[in-house]
Formats: sequence, structure tokens, C-alpha cells
Amino acid sequence: MGSENIPFDANEHGPSSEPPLVQGFIVFLESGISQLNNLLRRFDVSRCRVLALHVTSQCGAAMVRIIVSHPEEGRIILERAGLPIADYRLVGVVLPDGVQPLLRVYLPLIQANISVTATHVVPLTGRGKNAVLLEVDAPSRTIEILLAHGFQLIDEKMLAQESPS
Repeated sequence: MGSENIPFDANEHGPSSEPPLVQGFIVFLESGISQLNNLLRRFDVSRCRVLALHVTSQCGAAMVRIIVSHPEEGRIILERAGLPIADYRLVGVVLPDGVQPLLRVYLPLIQANISVTATHVVPLTGRGKNAVLLEVDAPSRTIEILLAHGFQLIDEKMLAQESPS
């Protein structure tokens, strides 16, 4: 993979620059998944696409992890809903071509003892490829490892560009 195809490189991310991360939100639904329909409908008339969703329901309540194409707009939508929210960060990487692309991403991370707690595959429709958003215990180290192995990282700006406005 040529360096012209990699939007982020190891030299670009020194101590003073922001690493390429994707913002997600954790939303608490006190009444459980019965509130989920109302929550998701708020995105229906927005340019803010829901890219990934994970719902955990227990004891009548639910925790929703939601990743959207335009996080600033997504935050406004969630705040207007009056629901408790928290941010979390993910590392985005374009899945490589070839056999077992997700394993090719995982193996160097596992070898470096990086714990991957969840993955969310999202389509990059403009590129005809998929990306995976990784919830990891050490985002900065994950970025270093993926860059060292030549993977193409993405951030929320790239996800927004892939979405219709």
C-alpha cells in the first residue's frame, strides 16, 4: 500500500496533534429498549447517519452504544432527547483486501496484548470498501501498531465525507 493512500502516518501524530479517533456515544435508556424506537427516530430526518448500534438490556434498563457519521450533530440530537450520554473513542481502520481482513487487523493487536472489546463494521460506500471501528483498551498504542503494519486509519471526518449530506 503506497503512502499516498494512507491519510495518517506515524510522523503526523506527535504529542501535539490529535490521533485519528472516531467518537461514539453511550446512551442510558431508563425504560429499556422501549425507548429505542423514539431515540432512533430522532436521526430519521438528519444527515447524521447511524453507522453502528449495540444495545445491552438488563433489569428493565438499556445501554446503547451508538456511532454516527456526524458526531457534533449526533451529540445535539442526543442532548435534545434529554437522555444521559457519555462519549467513548474508537480506532477506525479500513479493512484490507484479501482473505480474512479482520484477522489481519486483529493479529498484530493481539500479539501486542491490546484488548479489543468490540468491533463495528461500517461501509465506506464512496470507496467500495468497509472499515472496522475498534473499541480498544489502549487507543494510542493501537494506532501506533496499525500504522506500523501499514493499515489505513480513518477518523470521523472521513466517515462524514462518506455520508450523503
